[in-house]
Amino acid sequence: MVRNLAAFFVALAVTLGALPVSAQRVGSLAQWKKRVLDPATIDLKVFPESQLNLKFTIDRIRLDEGKAKMAVYLIEVDKMPAASEFYAKQLGEAAEATGIGTLAELRVVRVRADDPKRAGLTVRVEHASWATGKGQVWLIYDPPEEQKTQ
Repeated sequence: MVRNLAAFFVALAVTLGALPVSAQRVGSLAQWKKRVLDPATIDLKVFPESQLNLKFTIDRIRLDEGKAKMAVYLIEVDKMPAASEFYAKQLGEAAEATGIGTLAELRVVRVRADDPKRAGLTVRVEHASWATGKGQVWLIYDPPEEQKTQ
């Protein structure tokens, strides 16, 4: 009985020790970095008071879900309206404001239909879910299939 109980706990410890390894995302850091959007590649200027957060960007990337490139920039919370207007002006569209973001306010700017270079770009300006007291600009670029093959 004691031997069986000891064997059970050893097996449980081995199983629990293996769980974090099996729970990790697939792919390498190099694969994730390939999916980080460089805004200059689509002639997009970044909000001047923002800073790229590579960790948050990589945390958002799912190699097993789609091929979109993305980048997450942190900003001060009080700069969120200015950031959304900055992107809206640059992209020639209005920012849609809703109350359905990660932590309340969300502003979304999409690209004009007649802007083929940036087709598939969405800009989300919202409260940062992983940085207390910060806002974030989340650039998501998922061009149509015909542009992905070019």
